[in-house]
Amino acid sequence: MRAVAVWMALFVAANVILAYYAPELTVYVNQIPGRDKTGHFVLMGVFAVLVASSIPDHRLRLGSLAVPAGIPLVLVAATLEELSQIWLEYRRFSYTDLLSSYAGILVFTALAWAFAARPSRSAEVDPVRGRT
Repeated sequence: MRAVAVWMALFVAANVILAYYAPELTVYVNQIPGRDKTGHFVLMGVFAVLVASSIPDHRLRLGSLAVPAGIPLVLVAATLEELSQIWLEYRRFSYTDLLSSYAGILVFTALAWAFAARPSRSAEVDPVRGRT
């Protein structure tokens, strides 16, 4: 899973670089409803889940909540990615892009937690006696 998270990080970085240096290659973004905001939401959300699942044994305690250690890393990466656009000539910093990234991280992480918390069907079957 770590390799997938690394590849996703490279994919996100490549999209940012392409959007700056070769915007004609990222024209596919114009076909997506909500375009840029949807991209931030989905890419950062998927990235958060991949990073968190690549280091599943590490958690940070925030009061009674145990947050996967990868999530703060993704929040920092998303913030730095958006802040970097302040210094790029053809890009611009956007609070709504940043909020879209944060929302994607929150929603995808919550969905991953919800699916992980569901009991699996295989847990209901005793391999020796059959169904329990």
